[in-house]
Amino acid sequence: DPDPVEGWEGTLTSGTFNMGLVNVFVLAGDFPVGYGIDSLDPTLAAQLAGLRDTGTTVRVWGQVTCGVLTAYGAEIQVTRLEIVGEPPAPVPTPPEGTGESVEGWIGTIVQYPHGSQYGYYFERNDGQRYGIEGADDAVREQIEEYRWTGAQVQVWGRLHTGVPAPGGRSIQVERIEAISGPAAKARNLTPFATSSSSSHLPTDHGGQYQSWMAMDGALETSWVEGVAGPGVGEWIQLSFPGAVEIYYINLDVGYDRDADIFYANNRIKRATFVFSNGEQIEVTLSDTRGMQMIALARAPGPNIETTFVKVVIEEVYPGSRHDDTCLAEIEVWGKTK
Repeated sequence: DPDPVEGWEGTLTSGTFNMGLVNVFVLAGDFPVGYGIDSLDPTLAAQLAGLRDTGTTVRVWGQVTCGVLTAYGAEIQVTRLEIVGEPPAPVPTPPEGTGESVEGWIGTIVQYPHGSQYGYYFERNDGQRYGIEGADDAVREQIEEYRWTGAQVQVWGRLHTGVPAPGGRSIQVERIEAISGPAAKARNLTPFATSSSSSHLPTDHGGQYQSWMAMDGALETSWVEGVAGPGVGEWIQLSFPGAVEIYYINLDVGYDRDADIFYANNRIKRATFVFSNGEQIEVTLSDTRGMQMIALARAPGPNIETTFVKVVIEEVYPGSRHDDTCLAEIEVWGKTK
């Protein structure tokens, strides 16, 4: 069910979904969560496109729908838009062919957590980080594939500085080649997932509680189930673009903004992991703050292969003031297939 959007303030940037360009609304404040954004009103839709990547602060009204197939798994449908201030001075775009030449740099493409200002970056083998974009559609498709698989890649193109990108520098890639298969080591696959849940608490003055708040890399935000009582049987699910091999799952079992809020709300005591291959594993969790690791790797194997991970609440540690069950963060570590 959609939630109301009442004067949310932020900026509009470019994003990608299913290899296409989309509008993204980045919420202002300490937690710059991203949402897909559009409007059924052609005039407003054109205004959104015109304000994209200008840095102009806007306020929007309408409705947000969660758990949908769009950028960040949530989309705002705008019915009213207000420009708050003048856009910042534009950053000049380097002329074609300018910038340092990039000749066969080797590294990996790394995904930022959901809600980050930028989607991903290129990490060179010496640890240096750069924004990365394809010079044409074919290269952009390759970048999408390699960031999902975690393959080592080699890139050629031009490096531009003083641009809106991580560290103010970005590689415009003219050619990219994989020099390895999928990443051999387990890595955090959560940023690639789309989330859904059986329910969530409506947005209020305290924040938002939708499923993707448990996968934004911040312990200060939380998914909170939205039914009466402790939420036994409610679930959150992470779905991946393809099959993954699970090594371990990390959970922070409560609303971990601080100790008072953590113990005021219910925490997950027992949960069942459900996988697309039909396997189910029940786990018991400690009543402690911070991430808890549940090892699922098997020796000699085979490990669990799945396209989704569902966490079902089975039992809770009761909160001292509220009967809401929370999950601050979930991380799924493994490899792509």
